[in-house]
Amino acid sequence: MNFKVLSIELCSMYLVFWLHIAFGVLNEDEVVMMLGQKMWDRRYGKILL
Repeated sequence: MNFKVLSIELCSMYLVFWLHIAFGVLNEDEVVMMLGQKMWDRRYGKILL
């Protein structure tokens, strides 16, 4: 994966993250779990695919 795509993905993840906090959609525990799940899927999904 090139850095441009990676940076775009990270930016979108952070935007979603802060929007959720700003509007109180998720509490902090759910946000941490969601981000952890994304990182886990990204890291181990590549190995499996």
